[in-house]
Order: sequence, then C-alpha cells, then structure tokens
Amino acid sequence: MQDAVDEFGLADDIECFFLDEPTNDALVHRGDLVVPGPLAIDGEDIQLHVIDGSLTVKDAFSFQNVDVYAALCVTGSVTARSMTCIWDIQFVVGGSVNVDDLLITQLTDAGWFAVRAGLTAGSWLQMDDRGILAINGPVSALRYSAEDAQAAVREEYLFDVERIRDGLFAGRPVLR
Repeated sequence: MQDAVDEFGLADDIECFFLDEPTNDALVHRGDLVVPGPLAIDGEDIQLHVIDGSLTVKDAFSFQNVDVYAALCVTGSVTARSMTCIWDIQFVVGGSVNVDDLLITQLTDAGWFAVRAGLTAGSWLQMDDRGILAINGPVSALRYSAEDAQAAVREEYLFDVERIRDGLFAGRPVLR
C-alpha cells in the first residue's frame, strides 16, 4: 500500500481517501486494461486499486462501496458502455471519462469523483448533490438531476440505484 501511495503521488491525499491509514494491500495494474465483459469493483477486500494506464470496459462498469472508503485511481482514461459510481467511492481519473450510454453517480458526503480531462456520456443521471464532483475539462452529456429522474428513468428503476446498476449489467434499458 505505501509503495503505491508513494509512486502515484497520493501521499498528500491519503487522509482524504481513507480517513485512517489503510492496512491492507493495494492492487496495481501496469499498462492499459481492457475488460471484455462487465466489471464490478466493490472495495471491500482491497482499499486501493490503481491502473497505471487506461481502463476500457466493453460492457457495464460499477465502482461502489459503503463505509470502507476504497479508492480507484486510473492514470489514463476510462471508457465503458455504462458506468455506475455510488456511495463512498474515491475515484480519480488522470485522463477523461467516456461512457457510451448511461453514467450514474450517487455519492455520499464521503464520496468523490475526480476527472482531470473532461467527461463524455450519452446521458448522466446525478442522483443527488452530495460528495464531490471535480471534473476538469469539458462535460458533454444529457444531464439529469435527481429531480429529473422521475421523468427520465423507467418506473421499475425509480429511486433505486442498485436496481438501476443491475439493469445496466443485464443490458436492459433504464431510461424512458
């Protein structure tokens, strides 16, 4: 963990990421990573995931955790068919985020989503105004607030971000 924190310049942010000094190992992938199917990262077993390169998920991608304050740092860009980032996540992207279909963010007060080079998504459903959204660069997405969700989201998914995530992983349409 300490080697990854030092190498990727996270030392100043360590308390922001974890609140306390983390005790378990980091998972580091060097080079670009392409995942052909869906990818879910929950942060339960490993608190720090680092991809030293770009991440491409050819299907649905989900990063979520509760009360663990796990971090995912990608030094390059992130591309996915759909993306769900929810709860106490600490997500840092050194490049851009590109989502073909639907991006969902629902952060708690402890969550943050930082993108250093812009964001593009077909649609972006921002489920609440908590946490930190720090996006440098242009944002291009049809953006829905939590208030817009009732008109935008199919009835079976209303107000249930886990059901929305499951629908995206099953390849079902979420928006009307």
